[in-house]
Amino acid sequence: MAEKILQSIKESLQIVSDYTVYDSQIMDDINAVFSTLHQLGYHYVDDFEVTTGDETWDEIIPAKRFNFVKRFIQCSVRLMFDPPSSSFAVDELNREIAKLEWRINVEMETGGD
Repeated sequence: MAEKILQSIKESLQIVSDYTVYDSQIMDDINAVFSTLHQLGYHYVDDFEVTTGDETWDEIIPAKRFNFVKRFIQCSVRLMFDPPSSSFAVDELNREIAKLEWRINVEMETGGD
């Protein structure tokens, strides 16, 4: 069974899967990150949205070499939804996101298909 995007992101935020109060906000944040990915040239998210919570990683990550995209989405949603209270931790998260953005750009420019 394929892993669902929303549930995976909720786990990374340490939110239990059956707690649905924030699902709408988390889905909005995930979809905002998809827009960023699109601008980075990651075309596997073109016209893709998380709307029901049943969407899976397999739908947007076509090959194992793109698994870092999952981490990019997790970090980006974390920064939007529940940023760390420490400025040091926020800086570390921003550095991780910047590194992942670079990797996405490189992969897509060097034949991401």
